[in-house]
Amino acid sequence: MTLGACIAVVLMAAAQPERAGRIHARASGYPDSSCRNDTDTGSSRSPDGLYVLTSFGCWMAPAGQHLDPNDNCMPNCGKRISTGAEQRRWDDTLQRQYSVGGIAAENRLKWFSAGVLRFGAGLTACGKLLKIANPANGLSAIVTVIDKGPQCLVEQKAGRYVIDASVPVAHCLFGTTRADGLGWKEAKTVIVTEAEPGAIPGPGPAVKVKGKMTNCLRPDLAGIEPYRGK
Repeated sequence: MTLGACIAVVLMAAAQPERAGRIHARASGYPDSSCRNDTDTGSSRSPDGLYVLTSFGCWMAPAGQHLDPNDNCMPNCGKRISTGAEQRRWDDTLQRQYSVGGIAAENRLKWFSAGVLRFGAGLTACGKLLKIANPANGLSAIVTVIDKGPQCLVEQKAGRYVIDASVPVAHCLFGTTRADGLGWKEAKTVIVTEAEPGAIPGPGPAVKVKGKMTNCLRPDLAGIEPYRGK
């Protein structure tokens, strides 16, 4: 083999990891082309519907301390409304809930998510219902979109599209016991779709998990009565 041929072989071998990394990035559906800088919020949906589940919210530890210092306790949707059926639902439930303020509102809503720019134009996704499902066990939860997020920086770190949801979602679908739910490093994959008409926020229908019918891996949340408005 000539010296030139040897050099060519070495260069090709050195390029393989980089090429493989680029292929992996495309396969995971990231980066999001709508992200212009780290603090932007992506507005493109995952092409395959798969997201990494992370937890957010103005939740508190049992001792009363605020566990999420990055949350300003002011969901972007606030008292704003969307359109059509979502507007009626927003008026009937969420707007009244927000009148009590950040922490109390999220505690009363319990089942919510970010993604307002990803699942609608402008703020039209405020009040929209999403279904978040764990493909590994079939458990699901219905959540209400109330906020923007996550930041593109989080998704860049995860290397995947990310869905931010309230802590009970992580507790139910994956059985995590952490008070602050899940972070992107846990890489827990979920499928996110728009919920069927008439869905109610809360745990989805019961499925068989390890031989037992359940709708949630946390007994304290299983079978919980969802908020039904007035």
